[in-house]
Amino acid sequence: MSDIENDQKENPLPSVPAVIKSWKGVGGGPVAVEIDPNEVQLMAMYFSPVEEIAMFYDISIRQFYRRLAQEPELRSAFNKGRASGKRAVRRKQFTVAVTQGDASMLRWLGQNVLGQSSKHVTTVDDLNKGEMRDAQDVEFTEVLETVHKQLQDEGVIEDDE
Repeated sequence: MSDIENDQKENPLPSVPAVIKSWKGVGGGPVAVEIDPNEVQLMAMYFSPVEEIAMFYDISIRQFYRRLAQEPELRSAFNKGRASGKRAVRRKQFTVAVTQGDASMLRWLGQNVLGQSSKHVTTVDDLNKGEMRDAQDVEFTEVLETVHKQLQDEGVIEDDE
């Protein structure tokens, strides 16, 4: 048995489940770089680019991608962070659209979340009156007014006066 094998048996590396070890060749040999999945999840939630996360750990971008590919726990933390950030943005957009009556935000949510499409219809009556109104604007305004009234009735927002 070699000295290395004896040393590994006598002094095994500690097992820390919350910390994933990554190896980076520096000067005389590999140095362990600890990557905390909880920190990665938090950085991913704030949409930190992969370049910034790798820089934070002082490893290359390629090495970080390699660790994501090789370490399921790290990949899961990164994906959960991104998903959590997206969820927070959507929740805030929805809140702003509904409580503040933002028609353009409601339109965006309808198109991107519900798969609705824009249809531009101009009626003959609109042309005769010299008005060109987008049927979609009228529809969204009606939906917005309905939702706004329901929220007022439920006491979520105060009555307009």
